[in-house]
Amino acid sequence: MKCKSMLDNNKQGYKTLSHIWAAYIQHSKSTLTSRRFYDMCASGCKYARLAAGGSIYLLMVIAAQNQRWIVGRADSNLATDVGNLLRWPDDSAAGKAAMQTIIPMVAFLARTCPVALGQVLHESLLQGLKVPPDTSCSHLDVVDAVFERIRFK
Repeated sequence: MKCKSMLDNNKQGYKTLSHIWAAYIQHSKSTLTSRRFYDMCASGCKYARLAAGGSIYLLMVIAAQNQRWIVGRADSNLATDVGNLLRWPDDSAAGKAAMQTIIPMVAFLARTCPVALGQVLHESLLQGLKVPPDTSCSHLDVVDAVFERIRFK
């Protein structure tokens, strides 16, 4: 999300991830390679696509089940397709599974484990989007709007 906000800020002049890599990481003492940096950004986009479709609570389930590597290695279209299926479930077997298991689980987590956007996203990012940090992660319209603003290319 930080890279996204840097790319969106025209005053900083960063047009690509390569510009960010060159400005901040390449000459640092970090052992992070450019390839790993790009992979991390790509994985972040996949998680954002899932969060936009199923809320941040879906990411909590993925982390709790130690399934982060599955999302990271999956094709980016899979994250988009799953996110869309969670937003607009259809009558397919996958859509029915989403309505019967994933969506109720996310709703249960939202009720029993309330989380504010300011607890999971940097406050400066939320200020730029004009979203109060105390906004509940269960407010799906706002969460959708936040994650839809992410540049995925």
